[in-house]
Amino acid sequence: TKRIGKIDRFPAAAVEQPRSDRLLADAYCLKTVDIGSRVFMLLAPIIRFVEKAATYLEARAKYNMKRKLDIGCGRFKDPSFTGIDRYDWPGVDVVWDIEKVPWPIEDNSFDYIKAIHVVEHINDQAGFFREIHRVATKNAIVHLETPHYSSRDSWADPTHVRHMSLFFTDQMTGNGYLVDTTGEFELVNRRVNFGPLLGSMRARLISKLFGYEKWERSAFKMPARNIYIDLKVVK
Repeated sequence: TKRIGKIDRFPAAAVEQPRSDRLLADAYCLKTVDIGSRVFMLLAPIIRFVEKAATYLEARAKYNMKRKLDIGCGRFKDPSFTGIDRYDWPGVDVVWDIEKVPWPIEDNSFDYIKAIHVVEHINDQAGFFREIHRVATKNAIVHLETPHYSSRDSWADPTHVRHMSLFFTDQMTGNGYLVDTTGEFELVNRRVNFGPLLGSMRARLISKLFGYEKWERSAFKMPARNIYIDLKVVK
């Protein structure tokens, strides 16, 4: 499936669970709230706004760079991107099956790479991310969007071969066991979006107060829609 229109203009910047959110959750859990906690609870919205604004500005700056790659761009490619796709749609710059590696792209070619509803179609995930790491420059931003495994959309398309957790990139970061295979990435931010507000209040509350990992343990009872992840390339 492909996302078109304004929705993939640039990545929404929202960290997984800002430090301010975690501390705020701890403060709410205290039976006796001291003065310092009360002050923090008042300042938490401001701190949270500053954290998210900084992440947004970093992602926006990377998006505005000139060397940008759209993987699986389809027929509606933004002309400011170089597009690679298996089909020779109008505007596609590199016609290539991205499951076949290496791609016909030189090393260290792009500062910003996006793959919108692509990873769920990829059998060889390690090879796919190894190629992303190879063609990206140092500190490049990689923006990913894919259905969450609890979403009906993840299962409704018969061409989807993967059903993704919000944490599916973790083994390519830090001390993850895939780092030697894919190259190293650093998590910049990640989030999921949920359905209509009234129907998803429980999921929103649990993920906000206790983190996405706590929510995802019961995700089929409180389904999400899409995953949004930004990674930084470490070289």
